[in-house]
Amino acid sequence: MNSMNRLFRGSERRKTRFHDERGNLIDLQGVVYAPRALAGTFVRKLFDVRPVRPWISYRAVKFLDEKITPAWRVIEFGSGMSTLWFARRCGFLHSIEINDRWYQLLSRRLEGAKHVRYELRSLDQYCDVSDYADASVDLAFVDGAWRSRCVENVLSKIRPGGFLYLDNTDLEGDQPDGDIPRAEALALNACKARGGTYRYFVDFRPGRFEVTQGLLVQF
Repeated sequence: MNSMNRLFRGSERRKTRFHDERGNLIDLQGVVYAPRALAGTFVRKLFDVRPVRPWISYRAVKFLDEKITPAWRVIEFGSGMSTLWFARRCGFLHSIEINDRWYQLLSRRLEGAKHVRYELRSLDQYCDVSDYADASVDLAFVDGAWRSRCVENVLSKIRPGGFLYLDNTDLEGDQPDGDIPRAEALALNACKARGGTYRYFVDFRPGRFEVTQGLLVQF
């Protein structure tokens, strides 16, 4: 891909930076976030500064910010700036990480946060939530490794009325048996079985000037 084409498309898997990797075009309401995403991308690249918020759809963040209360229990697979953001809002956060660099970086910033359980795990333990009772979690946030297994394990732990957010559902569209498509199918099947609702967010996100897709399920 030549430099001009890459500037316009972002990657060979999308038509333009205003499309996700499944070819979905962002709507006009979502376009208003483009300047913010562009500015955040420049700041990250020039100064290595990352906004303290989940790096997902701006509108998904807005939705969750209006829902989360200090009584909420949140499980997060894959830590990042979202970890700091959740820690400021919920009553209990369990964040599970597989990358030692991220773990060391965020551990320092989470010192003193007694309501946060932050763990560095190996891949074989990464998805284990067997110590949680069923229907004891308000939100499961899946944005890390082995997403299909994480979704499979955490579904029963989410309370009626609770939420699951699966990021980057536009990825691996050409791989029906890929990890993310399998995670998406598990979430949607559980949603149907439990009489829940779901919504896709096709949006810009902080720090990257390109559109991505995420799935929010309420059970």
